Amino acid sequence: MNKILIIGLTDATRVIVPYLCTHKGLVDEICIAAKNKDKCDELKKKYKDAPVRIVTAGVDVTIEEKALLMMRIFGPNVIINVAPSHLNKLIMGIAVKIGASYIDEKYYTDETGRTCLIEEQFAMASGFFSNKTTCVTGCSFSAAAFLCLTRLALSKKMLDSVSSVDIIDLTLSCSNKDEAMPTKEDFFRLSQPAKYIEGGEVKEAPSLSISSEFAMNGDPVKVYMFSSPVIDCYQRGLPEIKEVKYYADLEQSTADIAGILRKIGMLSSEPIKYKGIEIAPIDYLSEVLPKPVNSDDNKGGKNIKGVLLTGTKGEEEKSIFMYFECSSSEEPSKYGVDVSSYLSAVTLMSGALLISSGEWNTPGVFTSGDFDPELLLAKMEELGIKYSIGYDVKRPYLKNGKGRKKA
Repeated sequence: MNKILIIGLTDATRVIVPYLCTHKGLVDEICIAAKNKDKCDELKKKYKDAPVRIVTAGVDVTIEEKALLMMRIFGPNVIINVAPSHLNKLIMGIAVKIGASYIDEKYYTDETGRTCLIEEQFAMASGFFSNKTTCVTGCSFSAAAFLCLTRLALSKKMLDSVSSVDIIDLTLSCSNKDEAMPTKEDFFRLSQPAKYIEGGEVKEAPSLSISSEFAMNGDPVKVYMFSSPVIDCYQRGLPEIKEVKYYADLEQSTADIAGILRKIGMLSSEPIKYKGIEIAPIDYLSEVLPKPVNSDDNKGGKNIKGVLLTGTKGEEEKSIFMYFECSSSEEPSKYGVDVSSYLSAVTLMSGALLISSGEWNTPGVFTSGDFDPELLLAKMEELGIKYSIGYDVKRPYLKNGKGRKKA
C-alpha cells in the first residue's frame, strides 16, 4: 500500500493533493500534516469523494518525539516536504528513522532562508543508503526543470559542445504588472548579490548591477542577473559548463523601490540592535510587507522559463532555447495559486510519483538532475507541462560594458 505524507500546507499542497488523488494505484492514502490541523481538514473536505483516502494530522516537526510518533503511526512510503527549508534536515532525519523515502521543494537553508546549505543534506546520505530509500532535494521547478533540460540537451547531443547556459525566468503580459506589490521573495532576492559562474568559477556582483536584454519572437525585455540556488547545482553536477548565469525580469516599480531601500540600509541582512533586540533590516521589512493576494487582476500573465544553451554544432556556433510557457489564466487559477507555485507543485509531485513508481529508486541523497532527465520531463508532460525548443535565439547582451555585446 503506497502512502504519501505531505508535511506543510502551502499553495503547492493545494495543487499536489488533487493531482495525487488521480493516481490511484501509485497512491492509496495521503496524509496532510501541518501545525494547523483545521486548515488541513478544510482541504481534505474538498476531496472527500476522491478515490484515494485522505487523512490529516496536526504536527510541529520541531517537537521531534511527537512528530516521529505521528509518522510511525501513519507509516508513509514517501514524505513530500513543503515546510520551510530550514526544517529540511530535521524532517530528513525523521524519514531515516521511519525508513521512508523523501523529497523536498527547496534546498536546505539557514533560518533566514538566504544561505543555501545543500552539502549538509548530502552528508546525510548514509542513512538513506542503509535503509535502501531515496532522498531527492530541491525538486522545485526552478531547480529541477532547468537542470533536466540542460542534461537532456547534453545527452541528446543537440549541440556538440556547450560553452554557456543562460537561465531565463520571465513573467510577461500581466494586466497589473507595473502596479504589483513587491513580495518578501522579491526583496530577499534583491538583498543578495548576483551569483554566477564564469570561467568555471563562482563569482558575485552587486544586486541589480548587471542588466541585459532578452528577445524571443517580440520586443526585447529588460532582465537582471540574480542569484539562484540552481547555480550551485550546475557547479556541482555540470562542472564542464564554464559559464552559467540566471536572468529574470523585474517590474520597474520594484527596481525603483529596491534602489531607495538599499540606500537607506533596509535590504541589509546584517542584524542591528534596536531597544535590546537584534534584527536584520530585511527581516523586519519582510514582516511588514502586505500579503500578496491572488485575484482576477493578476490573471493573464505569461511565464517563460527555460535555458538558453550556446555552443557549437559542427564548426558553427549555435544556440538552442529549451523552455516552458505557462499562463496564469489556465490551470494555476483553477487552484487559486500563482504560476510559480503551480509549476513547482507539478515538478515536485512528478518527482514524488517517480519515487512511488520505483523509477527513482537509487539509495542515497540526490538532486533531480542526478537522474535520467527524460523521466521527470515526461512525467511533467503527463501533468500538462511540456517544454518547447527555439533555435538561434540570441543570448542576453550585457549593458554595463562587460560580456557579450548586442549584435
